[in-house]
Amino acid sequence: MKKTIIKKTAVALGLSALSLAAFAEPPWTLEEGQYNVSMSQVNESFTDKWLGTVKSEIPEISQQTTWLSGSYGIADNLQINVITGRTSSDFDGSTFEYSGRADSSIGIKYRAFDQYQGSPLTLSIHVGATIAGTYERSAGGRPHSPGDKADSVELIIPLSRSFGRYFLLSEIGYRARTDDVPNEKLFSLGGGVNIGPAYLQGLYRIEDSIGGLDIAQAPFTPDRFHETEEDRTLFDFSLSYTFLHVWTVYLGYANVLTGKNTGDSDIQYLGLSYTR
Repeated sequence: MKKTIIKKTAVALGLSALSLAAFAEPPWTLEEGQYNVSMSQVNESFTDKWLGTVKSEIPEISQQTTWLSGSYGIADNLQINVITGRTSSDFDGSTFEYSGRADSSIGIKYRAFDQYQGSPLTLSIHVGATIAGTYERSAGGRPHSPGDKADSVELIIPLSRSFGRYFLLSEIGYRARTDDVPNEKLFSLGGGVNIGPAYLQGLYRIEDSIGGLDIAQAPFTPDRFHETEEDRTLFDFSLSYTFLHVWTVYLGYANVLTGKNTGDSDIQYLGLSYTR
């Protein structure tokens, strides 16, 4: 029973993680025939932005995204994931609001090693693709598009190790993007504790773009925001609670610690997940 609860909670946290620009996904997979559906709300805002590596104060930019996601266990160690949503963003320096379908994704995750089946840790291989959203891209005087609007493919390797009620969680990944948006390397490391039906988790995250332009430095222009090198490190803290063995409610807060060509964001999220 404990293993089942761990897996259900981890799946829920993984879907909320996807809602936050692919935060660390746990390596657990659903069992054959199991499914998970989830809805979450993510709010992000900032009043300081790194122009290159120089932080400057700007009028507030805020973004709200409602995510819908689902997973299905094709086999005991193989699952398919789908996520889509609606997003919008506002800028206090403009009356224009961006809105539309958020960047949506589909992926396959294969659990290659399982701690509970004799392996030293649990490790999976995730392969996915992202379809660009329907919102517009940033332009002159409107720097607040909710994304880079690019298709992409990704390879992510999540892993974890439990020590009784405590656990470690990590991830390495690579994302290749289209339309002149820089490719990206991902790394995260964190851990948490299980207290009955509740889970507390903290996570340090690095998102490192490979090349790209710096804002306010030639040859950058306002129509080329999507080509900038957006690097950031974050810390995320989340709490989840499972009840009736099938429902999980989760909430969390993330803060950008350092960055380049990105906002000094505060991020709050709240979600509900059902696993059967």
